[in-house]
Amino acid sequence: MNKTVIIETKSGKIQGIKENGLEIFKGIPYGEPPIGDLRFSPPVAKNNWDDVLETTKYGFCAFQGYTQL
Repeated sequence: MNKTVIIETKSGKIQGIKENGLEIFKGIPYGEPPIGDLRFSPPVAKNNWDDVLETTKYGFCAFQGYTQL
């Protein structure tokens, strides 16, 4: 049975899971998503949050083009 764990980071609290003696946090955001005015711009640090951010699942990944060698 998995138990949840909450820790404090510089940006806010995050919730992960405890599994097999490990504390696991997935999909922790490191920057704002590149949408709107941020599209094709340098990365921008993630804004702080007030609520507990659930980090028990991976987030979206960046699209990668496919090329055949």
